[in-house]
Amino acid sequence: MIASVNTGSTSGAAQIMQGGVASNAVPFTVNSATISSVTPTSGIAGTQVTITGSGFGATQGSGIVQLGNTAGVVTSWSDGQVVATVAPGSASGTAQILQNGVWSNSVPFAINLPHIASISPNSGAGGTAVTITGNGFGPHRAAERLGSEVPME
Repeated sequence: MIASVNTGSTSGAAQIMQGGVASNAVPFTVNSATISSVTPTSGIAGTQVTITGSGFGATQGSGIVQLGNTAGVVTSWSDGQVVATVAPGSASGTAQILQNGVWSNSVPFAINLPHIASISPNSGAGGTAVTITGNGFGPHRAAERLGSEVPME
């Protein structure tokens, strides 16, 4: 007889039921991914995240990395380390790995929204240099806008 481990299964015992009679129970371990650390534990779309642990599998195969509430974009995958970037549109949630139909433990993962603390000067004509301070802007320049329609160059 050949059987498949169901998604979400946990370690326990394997048994066969035949005609309403159960066989003896034999210990069975469900191999699952285990996350030991996530660095960083927060970010914005495009942030590179390193997940360290065990049981991820030597290759990605059909594995998925969740960062926040969306699948991350995998850049490298090994049994003990996965590197992925946060996908656009993700919201706060968890970091988790799905491998062979079984989810790893989850670690909280926050999506930082950009926040402007101040702008100086707060008005100006075309060509005016403006300093914007705050956090969550990310490592790369995105589409900044001043006023209602004119992007900064």
